[in-house]
Amino acid sequence: MDLCSFKKKLLKEYGISPRLGNGTLTVAYSELLRNKESHYNQELMTEFCQILRGCGFKTHAKKLYGMQVKDFHIGYVLTVIHNSLLHPDGLGGLYEILDFMSGDEISTHQIPRTLRECRPYLIRQFPQLATPEMDIAIEELREMLTFEEEDVEKLMTGWLAKQVAKHGQMLSVRPIPIQAHKVMNPARELLELMA
Repeated sequence: MDLCSFKKKLLKEYGISPRLGNGTLTVAYSELLRNKESHYNQELMTEFCQILRGCGFKTHAKKLYGMQVKDFHIGYVLTVIHNSLLHPDGLGGLYEILDFMSGDEISTHQIPRTLRECRPYLIRQFPQLATPEMDIAIEELREMLTFEEEDVEKLMTGWLAKQVAKHGQMLSVRPIPIQAHKVMNPARELLELMA
């Protein structure tokens, strides 16, 4: 499909008429946002990338999808990389980072699979957080949490403060490639897990 046909498809299916120059498909995405009276969100970006792919603009879709970034607390990045909850605020931020990286809305029972999908990409983005030294630091935290009588939140916050001092508090995370996440019906997946 050529650029002209793509514009026609956007006009016909979405009622938008993007002013699209060669290589400037972000204009079409901006138009899609404006015409849907929405603001940026992962679901809409994923939908737009799927439109691009369906129209034969696979390279553009990959480029646009890969250009997204969102900042997450280092504790949640470490949680995904090391498969251990390393943030005192619980699961809320974990759902958020997994939803962003996968472009999906993750249910609780889908967390382990989505962690496995996202982990290698986060390690590539932040190799400094997947070192033997970090493994030792996390093991020391586990031991403190097991044997210390102190407040768990206080211990976790103190440990995270050291990591923030070394690596920064907020890290800019990119999503995984569209094809790296298997979108599954949550109810069907739960039935398969229980079988």
